[in-house]
Amino acid sequence: MKKYILILLCIVLPVISLNAQKIADNKVPAPVMKSFKDKYPKMAHADWNMESNGDYAVQFTAAGIQTKMTFEKNGTWIETEKSIPVASIPASPKATLDKEYAEYTIESADKINSAKNGESYSAKVKKGDTSYLVKLDAKGTILSKSTDEKTAHK
Repeated sequence: MKKYILILLCIVLPVISLNAQKIADNKVPAPVMKSFKDKYPKMAHADWNMESNGDYAVQFTAAGIQTKMTFEKNGTWIETEKSIPVASIPASPKATLDKEYAEYTIESADKINSAKNGESYSAKVKKGDTSYLVKLDAKGTILSKSTDEKTAHK
């Protein structure tokens, strides 16, 4: 019996550790909090997570827009992801989605600004029980496609 419990723990613990861990504001490193407060000095409520790779992510709503920012532990900004109305997807990415996913409904969209990759967009498309998260650059080139964001975001 102990052998089975040990095997189960060896399987379950790594899977659990892959997920981001919610953390309190006072557990966020000072350089990360400073970088965030420099960008949003009046933000009173934000939800912090430590990602499995050691980066810090903060989710909040500012001016009615759901936003997620990611920082390295030294406070370096990695990216900002903001929810946008589907109608606000720029022409080139929208044209690609309309062509490649003509039979799908675009359910939601995000604008992503990344220190490494610049501006890009992600859209959740759905047809029946099938949904994908499609990431596109500003020119409309598909960068990636995965199952919806609940199971594989980015």
